[in-house]
Amino acid sequence: MKKMIVLLLLAILILGSVSFAVETKEISPCPIHGIHEMIFQQGLVQVLYDGEIVPGDHYLYECDCGEQMITTGLPHLFGWGIYNYWYDTEFTIKQSALGGTSYIVDFEDGHYEPGSTLPGYRFYDNPAK
Repeated sequence: MKKMIVLLLLAILILGSVSFAVETKEISPCPIHGIHEMIFQQGLVQVLYDGEIVPGDHYLYECDCGEQMITTGLPHLFGWGIYNYWYDTEFTIKQSALGGTSYIVDFEDGHYEPGSTLPGYRFYDNPAK
């Protein structure tokens, strides 16, 4: 019985000191603001996956440093979350001959955040629009 208790305590000590790594995107600080100030640019952008239009609403945000993000939420509005989102390294931009723009994503590269903030990012309305 003493041996079992010692083994149990040893297991608790070992497991208690183990840390688990969570894979996240390494955020580079914004060279202009420190934290990326993501300004709402355009609503209802067209998003494609495997050549098909993705149903739903998609929004484009951009920082003054050029960092972009597509979201399915409007985090600059009070009470809205970010929901599905893609960093600019996770989508490509396709210009049509008629001047339209589509954003091509891979859903496996996407992320989900129900809240309105992400570390290293803040979302704002575009005062010029």
